[in-house]
Amino acid sequence: MAGDWIKIEKSTPDKPEVYLLAELLNLDVDAVVGKLVRAWAWIDGHLYEPEAPTVASRIIDNTVGVPGFCNALESVGWMRSNESKIEIVNYELHLSAGAKKRSLDARRKQSTRTKASDLATDMSVPKADKCPDQKRTKSGQVSGSQADNRRNREEKRREEKNISISIVSDDSERAPWEDEPKQKSKRFTPPSLEEVVAFFQEKTTSHDPGAYFDFYESNGWKVGKNKMSNWKSAASGWIRRHDEELRQKQPIAQPIKPRPFSED
Repeated sequence: MAGDWIKIEKSTPDKPEVYLLAELLNLDVDAVVGKLVRAWAWIDGHLYEPEAPTVASRIIDNTVGVPGFCNALESVGWMRSNESKIEIVNYELHLSAGAKKRSLDARRKQSTRTKASDLATDMSVPKADKCPDQKRTKSGQVSGSQADNRRNREEKRREEKNISISIVSDDSERAPWEDEPKQKSKRFTPPSLEEVVAFFQEKTTSHDPGAYFDFYESNGWKVGKNKMSNWKSAASGWIRRHDEELRQKQPIAQPIKPRPFSED
């Protein structure tokens, strides 16, 4: 926990992981971003290191109001877990005290670079070709010493113009919005029915692939209000949800009561 603020990248809503979370949780992208902010705020306020007991995952699910939210974070690679603990991926890079200090330093350096660039621009503006104190001979020509002075001033201006100001920063001091290069999202191509059937056969599931295909074909291959980006991930979620529904519908076996013994 460090400070009363957390780092949020401006590119977060456009990350492929966020779109995959939207598909897995059946939420809008904007809703997912809001849930992530709530989760990261809780982690920043209650965890002092990247690892925590497994009960933290249930608390995070309750905090954001979405059952299975931490499982979805594991699916996109933003959390890891085992039987005894969970681990927040890239905690030191984004949520630790050192990460916040690096973020502030990066912003100060960005401000310094901007000021340095403005200074270099001001120095590169050419001055008037003629100087007020420049004197000419009777023939109207500039004297040799004055011409030399003029050449010296022009060379000095050229040297000032070529000054380059660079600030070296390593990867650990990048600003939050410089953490990762933006990835161009691939254009989604709806699958054919044959591809869906083959995928369901690979999953060895008894669910009807035609029902999945017809459902998303009818709504334009959208998850909520957003265009689908990975139909296989959506199909896996479809299978899991229907398996859970089938398990809930199965009747619970009642124990057989023994018949009372009677002597005739």
